[in-house]
Amino acid sequence: MEDFKFEPIGYIECPQLKTIDDIYDRKKREKIKAKVVLNDKFEEALEDIETFDYIWLIFIFNRNIGKGYKTKFKPRPDPSAERGLFLTRSPYRPNPIGLSCVKLLGHEKNILYFENSDIIDSTPLLDIKPYIPNSDSHPNLRAGWLDKLK
Repeated sequence: MEDFKFEPIGYIECPQLKTIDDIYDRKKREKIKAKVVLNDKFEEALEDIETFDYIWLIFIFNRNIGKGYKTKFKPRPDPSAERGLFLTRSPYRPNPIGLSCVKLLGHEKNILYFENSDIIDSTPLLDIKPYIPNSDSHPNLRAGWLDKLK
Protein backbone atom coordinates (compact mmCIF):
# COMPACT_ATOMS: atom_id res chain seq x y z
CA MET A 1 0.00 0.00 0.00
CA GLU A 2 1.23 3.47 -0.84
CA ASP A 3 1.82 6.04 1.87
CA PHE A 4 -0.48 9.02 1.91
CA LYS A 5 -0.39 12.43 3.47
CA PHE A 6 -3.13 14.88 4.34
CA GLU A 7 -2.75 18.64 4.12
CA PRO A 8 -5.13 20.84 6.11
CA ILE A 9 -7.43 22.99 3.99
CA GLY A 10 -7.86 25.39 6.90
CA TYR A 11 -8.29 25.62 10.66
CA ILE A 12 -11.20 25.78 13.08
CA GLU A 13 -11.36 28.75 15.40
CA CYS A 14 -13.39 28.14 18.55
CA PRO A 15 -11.75 29.95 21.48
CA GLN A 16 -14.45 28.75 23.93
CA LEU A 17 -13.35 25.11 23.52
CA LYS A 18 -9.76 24.65 24.66
CA THR A 19 -9.79 21.13 26.11
CA ILE A 20 -11.49 17.75 25.65
CA ASP A 21 -13.42 18.38 28.90
CA ASP A 22 -14.98 21.48 27.32
CA ILE A 23 -16.31 19.31 24.49
CA TYR A 24 -18.02 16.85 26.83
CA ASP A 25 -19.96 19.69 28.47
CA ARG A 26 -22.90 19.62 26.02
CA LYS A 27 -24.65 22.64 27.56
CA LYS A 28 -21.47 24.68 27.24
CA ARG A 29 -20.97 23.86 23.57
CA GLU A 30 -24.61 23.79 22.45
CA LYS A 31 -24.81 27.41 21.29
CA ILE A 32 -21.13 28.08 20.74
CA LYS A 33 -20.45 29.93 17.55
CA ALA A 34 -17.20 29.12 15.76
CA LYS A 35 -15.62 29.52 12.38
CA VAL A 36 -13.53 27.74 9.81
CA VAL A 37 -10.83 29.76 8.12
CA LEU A 38 -9.94 28.05 4.85
CA ASN A 39 -6.79 28.58 2.84
CA ASP A 40 -7.48 31.40 0.37
CA LYS A 41 -7.21 29.06 -2.64
CA PHE A 42 -10.43 27.31 -1.56
CA GLU A 43 -12.64 30.41 -1.50
CA GLU A 44 -14.40 29.59 -4.77
CA ALA A 45 -15.03 26.03 -3.55
CA LEU A 46 -17.54 27.53 -1.08
CA GLU A 47 -19.77 29.12 -3.70
CA ASP A 48 -23.46 28.52 -2.78
CA ILE A 49 -22.58 26.68 0.44
CA GLU A 50 -25.10 28.91 2.25
CA THR A 51 -27.85 26.93 0.48
CA PHE A 52 -27.15 24.12 2.99
CA ASP A 53 -28.30 24.26 6.61
CA TYR A 54 -25.71 21.80 7.95
CA ILE A 55 -22.28 20.66 6.89
CA TRP A 56 -19.89 17.89 7.88
CA LEU A 57 -16.43 18.94 9.03
CA ILE A 58 -13.68 16.33 8.77
CA PHE A 59 -10.67 17.15 10.90
CA ILE A 60 -7.58 15.85 12.67
CA PHE A 61 -7.44 15.24 16.42
CA ASN A 62 -4.05 16.95 16.33
CA ARG A 63 -3.63 17.05 20.12
CA ASN A 64 -3.87 13.26 20.26
CA ILE A 65 -1.25 12.30 17.69
CA GLY A 66 1.13 9.82 19.25
CA LYS A 67 -0.89 9.48 22.46
CA GLY A 68 -2.11 5.99 21.60
CA TYR A 69 -5.50 4.42 22.02
CA LYS A 70 -7.19 1.45 23.64
CA THR A 71 -9.34 -1.01 21.73
CA LYS A 72 -11.64 -1.28 24.80
CA PHE A 73 -12.28 1.27 27.53
CA LYS A 74 -14.99 2.87 29.68
CA PRO A 75 -16.28 5.83 27.66
CA ARG A 76 -18.19 8.93 28.59
CA PRO A 77 -21.10 9.42 29.11
CA ASP A 78 -21.52 5.90 30.58
CA PRO A 79 -18.32 4.64 32.20
CA SER A 80 -20.15 1.68 33.80
CA ALA A 81 -18.97 -0.81 31.17
CA GLU A 82 -16.12 -1.25 28.73
CA ARG A 83 -16.92 -0.62 25.09
CA GLY A 84 -15.04 -1.28 21.89
CA LEU A 85 -13.26 1.75 20.46
CA PHE A 86 -15.29 1.69 17.23
CA LEU A 87 -18.54 1.91 19.24
CA THR A 88 -17.50 5.31 20.62
CA ARG A 89 -16.64 8.81 19.48
CA SER A 90 -13.36 8.81 21.40
CA PRO A 91 -10.75 11.21 19.99
CA TYR A 92 -8.03 8.60 20.73
CA ARG A 93 -8.04 6.49 17.55
CA PRO A 94 -5.67 4.52 15.31
CA ASN A 95 -6.02 7.34 12.74
CA PRO A 96 -6.83 10.61 14.54
CA ILE A 97 -9.65 11.67 12.22
CA GLY A 98 -12.77 13.39 13.51
CA LEU A 99 -16.18 14.05 11.98
CA SER A 100 -18.68 16.63 13.16
CA CYS A 101 -22.02 17.83 11.80
CA VAL A 102 -22.51 21.55 12.45
CA LYS A 103 -25.18 24.13 11.69
CA LEU A 104 -23.95 26.52 9.02
CA LEU A 105 -24.68 30.16 9.86
CA GLY A 106 -23.12 31.75 6.79
CA HIS A 107 -19.89 32.52 5.04
CA GLU A 108 -17.75 35.41 3.84
CA LYS A 109 -14.99 34.80 1.29
CA ASN A 110 -12.92 31.90 2.77
CA ILE A 111 -14.57 31.87 6.22
CA LEU A 112 -17.48 29.67 7.33
CA TYR A 113 -19.48 30.51 10.45
CA PHE A 114 -21.21 27.71 12.33
CA GLU A 115 -22.64 26.71 15.71
CA ASN A 116 -22.96 23.62 17.92
CA SER A 117 -19.24 23.03 17.75
CA ASP A 118 -17.57 20.08 19.42
CA ILE A 119 -14.16 20.84 17.92
CA ILE A 120 -11.27 22.28 19.91
CA ASP A 121 -9.78 25.63 18.89
CA SER A 122 -6.95 25.56 16.28
CA THR A 123 -7.91 22.12 14.95
CA PRO A 124 -6.72 21.39 11.38
CA LEU A 125 -9.56 20.87 8.90
CA LEU A 126 -9.22 18.19 6.21
CA ASP A 127 -12.49 18.45 4.30
CA ILE A 128 -16.04 19.83 4.20
CA LYS A 129 -19.05 17.92 2.90
CA PRO A 130 -22.69 19.01 2.72
CA TYR A 131 -25.22 17.42 5.05
CA ILE A 132 -27.83 15.82 2.78
CA PRO A 133 -30.99 14.88 4.73
CA ASN A 134 -32.20 12.00 2.57
CA SER A 135 -28.88 10.18 2.84
CA ASP A 136 -27.41 11.46 6.13
CA SER A 137 -30.44 11.25 8.42
CA HIS A 138 -31.64 7.99 9.91
CA PRO A 139 -33.42 9.12 13.11
CA ASN A 140 -35.29 5.93 14.00
CA LEU A 141 -32.37 3.51 13.91
CA ARG A 142 -30.69 1.80 16.82
CA ALA A 143 -27.74 3.49 18.56
CA GLY A 144 -26.34 0.47 20.43
CA TRP A 145 -25.39 0.99 24.05
CA LEU A 146 -26.36 4.68 23.84
CA ASP A 147 -30.04 3.70 23.50
CA LYS A 148 -29.96 2.53 27.14
CA LEU A 149 -28.87 5.94 28.44
CA LYS A 150 -31.41 8.58 29.39
